[in-house]
Amino acid sequence: MNQLESDDVPKTSSGGARRRLVHLVVQLPAQDFTARFCRQLGAEKQQQEAFEEFRRARDAAVIDVAQVTAAIKHSAVRHLLNCYQSRSH
Repeated sequence: MNQLESDDVPKTSSGGARRRLVHLVVQLPAQDFTARFCRQLGAEKQQQEAFEEFRRARDAAVIDVAQVTAAIKHSAVRHLLNCYQSRSH
C-alpha cells in the first residue's frame, strides 16, 4: 500500500476503494467466485460439490498472482461494474 498514490489506497468510500472493486470485477468474474452467479451450474449436489472443489483448488493455486495491464477501456469496466452491482441486489 505504501507504493500507491494516496488517491489509490482503497479506504472505505474512497475513489481507491471503487477502483479496487472495478479491478476485482474484471479479475474475478462473479460466476467463478460464487455459485450464486453461475447460471450453468445445476442444483444437483454433485455439481455444487464439484464447483466448490474447483473454487478451492483455484484459490489455493492462483490467489494473489496477477499481471496488471491497461487492456480494457474505461467504458467496458463501467459496464461490468454496473452488471455486477445489479446482480448483487
